Amino acid sequence: MKLTTEYYKLALKMRAFISFKLPYELIYSLKTTTQNLKQFGTDIRWVTQNNYHITISFYESVTETDFEKIFIKLSETYSELSSIKFSLASIEISPNLHHPRLLWFRLSNETHFQEVYKTGNFVDDNKFKPHITLGRFKSSQNIVNLDSHLQNNYSIDKIDKNIYSINTIEFVKSTISDSGPTYSLLKSIRLK
Repeated sequence: MKLTTEYYKLALKMRAFISFKLPYELIYSLKTTTQNLKQFGTDIRWVTQNNYHITISFYESVTETDFEKIFIKLSETYSELSSIKFSLASIEISPNLHHPRLLWFRLSNETHFQEVYKTGNFVDDNKFKPHITLGRFKSSQNIVNLDSHLQNNYSIDKIDKNIYSINTIEFVKSTISDSGPTYSLLKSIRLK
């Protein structure tokens, strides 16, 4: 029996997510921040500059066909939305210093991000918290030094207050390897 491309689209599962694409100026700022924070020797797996994004919805296992259906549905809805203006609000360690897992930036204008999220009718409504991940902790090694630096240099009054604009929503495939995730753009939707 000859298997067609359409069969593979229906049967093969992939990891994928829908995200807001970040502007280049912000990516550069995040890269600079990450380089600055690396000096503390904290045991973190840093996100590479090509992988910075704001996740809207993540799919652990989805077929290409189902992801295409989601894209078609959302492109009708999202293409009518305006771009989102925001700034960085704070840098945080979650869930806490004793058991750190994530180093991330909280964003301003959370309400607008929430509205865009709700427009998509995603199942996990109460889980969405717009943020940009800088890295994932492997251990709490040197975390006290890092936290002290964050308190002194990245407090609300000292953080980058540039206003950024998001104009694109991306549909991305994520392939996991020993060296970390590799992202492949599948489709995108341009906001007004």
